[in-house]
Amino acid sequence: MGLPAKAPGETYFTVLQSDRAGWSLAQAYYSHRIGSDIELCEVVAVIDQNGHVIVLRKLPLKKTDVDVPIVTDWSLLDIADTRGNGQVDVILVADAYEDHWFEVISVQNGSGKTIFWPWLL
Repeated sequence: MGLPAKAPGETYFTVLQSDRAGWSLAQAYYSHRIGSDIELCEVVAVIDQNGHVIVLRKLPLKKTDVDVPIVTDWSLLDIADTRGNGQVDVILVADAYEDHWFEVISVQNGSGKTIFWPWLL
């Protein structure tokens, strides 16, 4: 993703676990402010019980304006049965400067498929 091993910023991790789904959802988010710019790097992934990783969203290291960023980043919202069929899905909130929306991703057979977007906030 381009992030140096000794990057000067902070890296934050969030993990949501679903016993029902048999996998965990993880996010690693890096940011470092440099004057009027900010460096960002992010990955959102599902890790199954066997340690296989499915990358759902990624933002390779990018330097952008802190007030008017030209990137989209994601926040984990929930793991839930969004369709009422017993299958849990990943719910993300996307943020792209003035646009914000929900994305629902179905995880099956080793891949993720967006099943709902965008619902602008």
